[in-house]
Amino acid sequence: RPGQKAAPRQVVRIMAASRLVAKECASTGRTFRLVVHGGGEPTLHWTLLKRLVFATREVAAHAGIKWWGHIATNGLVTVKQAEWIADHFDSIGISHDGPPAIHDRQRPRQTGKPSSPVVERTIRVLQAKGARLSVRTTVLPAMNDRLPDIVEYLNHRLGIREIRIEPVYQVRGIGHAGYQPGDADRFVRHFLAAQKAVRRCGGDLSFSGVRIDEIHGT
Repeated sequence: RPGQKAAPRQVVRIMAASRLVAKECASTGRTFRLVVHGGGEPTLHWTLLKRLVFATREVAAHAGIKWWGHIATNGLVTVKQAEWIADHFDSIGISHDGPPAIHDRQRPRQTGKPSSPVVERTIRVLQAKGARLSVRTTVLPAMNDRLPDIVEYLNHRLGIREIRIEPVYQVRGIGHAGYQPGDADRFVRHFLAAQKAVRRCGGDLSFSGVRIDEIHGT
């Protein structure tokens, strides 16, 4: 739960698994990779997150291998937290859905207030620290024709060079508002137009690649 400290037993299990992973990586000459994502916002468990980073770095060092870390976050963090993330992770993914009118409708804060000002502040902090940053953009069918606008905002206004599109296939509580197999042709046309625009500016726009006729994730 957010704010709840990890039980000692939980930490012990994590560390036991980390040592096994490090041993296997060492035997094959690979880098220890820590990827923190999914199942909720990882920065809500701030104490556990920091402990996990420091502990796995120590495990990797003890095994004589390199450590590499990635975190996926919604970007609703303080300036100090953003700076810490930039200093301790090699790669950072932030969820941002484009212009404020779109992003704030799809990702309002629990209070109902817009989240885009905080997320964009986090992006600026990370960029100032020289972090490797990518953006995950959630797209609903109704936003298909706005894809070029969304990408242009992220690329030109926010300076994001690496963008990944995540189509929504099932929207909880909204019936069949998500993508259906029949939407593929229209999605592809707008996606390719947006991709072409980003590449002209030296950026990259990719597609998550999940199967359109299946639901993935929690």
